[in-house]
Amino acid sequence: MNGVVKRAWRRGALVLAVAFLVAGCEKHNPRPPKPGKFVPTADVEKVVQGGFGAWVDKAPFKKKWEPYKSSSDHRLIFTNASAIFLYIGTYHVVDGSVVGGTFGDSYSLPYRQDTSYYQDPKWGPVAVYAALRYDGKPVWLEDFYLINDFYNRTFGGGSQRPRLPPYLRLKQTHVIGMHDDYRTVVYWANNPLAGRYPFGFYQQGQIVLEVAFRCRRGVVKACLKKLSDTAIAMGLDIPEWKNATVDDLKRSDDDNTFWDAQFETIHEAGRDSPYDIAARIVDTGFELKQGSAGDITLAKDTGHGIASVSFGISDTKLTQEKFEKQTKGTLYDFALRNFYLADAKKPADGVITGHAKTWLGDEPAQVLSMTYAYPQGDEAARAGVWSLITSLDIDKDD
Repeated sequence: MNGVVKRAWRRGALVLAVAFLVAGCEKHNPRPPKPGKFVPTADVEKVVQGGFGAWVDKAPFKKKWEPYKSSSDHRLIFTNASAIFLYIGTYHVVDGSVVGGTFGDSYSLPYRQDTSYYQDPKWGPVAVYAALRYDGKPVWLEDFYLINDFYNRTFGGGSQRPRLPPYLRLKQTHVIGMHDDYRTVVYWANNPLAGRYPFGFYQQGQIVLEVAFRCRRGVVKACLKKLSDTAIAMGLDIPEWKNATVDDLKRSDDDNTFWDAQFETIHEAGRDSPYDIAARIVDTGFELKQGSAGDITLAKDTGHGIASVSFGISDTKLTQEKFEKQTKGTLYDFALRNFYLADAKKPADGVITGHAKTWLGDEPAQVLSMTYAYPQGDEAARAGVWSLITSLDIDKDD
């Protein structure tokens, strides 16, 4: 399996697995307190007038379609809308949790979210996703989305198996703006089931908006205008959408707006271990420090002291079952990999130390062990260290 397809399967499997497993995993996770009362910012109060639902319905498309209307008991339903718009409402939050449409848990889901689908006479299949998040921290998209066999349906309701590779890929364009008060990118969503769709992503603090619709070659200028009209209709000022040209919508070679771009490789597969390990340290303040003996440490000055995480890979004779049975610590298992973290009971010289472990895999059987430290009483540092550990991206180089 080549690298691109392998990565698509791994990433897609994570998103799909969250949909099925999140309910069973939540009880183990040492998450921060559940979000309290939603406190809208001035931007939200200005833009979202007349209620959230009324605001979402301002999108200028016709013939609204409800693909899940037959679900009267909240069952999990896969439809052709899921196949075409896999990326809509699916993103990572800062700690690595995946929010996928209505999936996720009470710690990561927005305060409000809704996806409207249309069978527009002019534009064809359309999806508009909007959300109000409890905080304004950035959310991040994947560039690959696995098209599961459950999803393989045509938009007319028939059933077929795509002959092309079963994944959807987002490609960044030159329509991009990363500012202190908002972030926006327009992508091309290339889907072997349905062709190419311009996909506009916008986040302004607590507000998240995503818009995707079919765009045939030769009418790209009209598609750009429709994106801009959508923003205006929903009360959003997005200069990048308003001023974009046809050339701006050409594919870019950059991929710096995706979730993967927030990571830095801290261990490359080699003779000691076949596992690539990457940590999400972009914009976190953590810096990679590698010792002469190959020791790997991530560290930052929090203003109250040093927070750090050191990493080591070791062989083990244990099976995964025995390892997980014997390993002590709080189980953090919201993703596809289990992490065990345990703080020391008492600080030493004003510093809390702790240990974390995760099973890497078989052939060879190896364990990743981590020692972390943070200033006593610095809860932000503790959260940052735990988030760094639990969002590690680990992949075997077959």
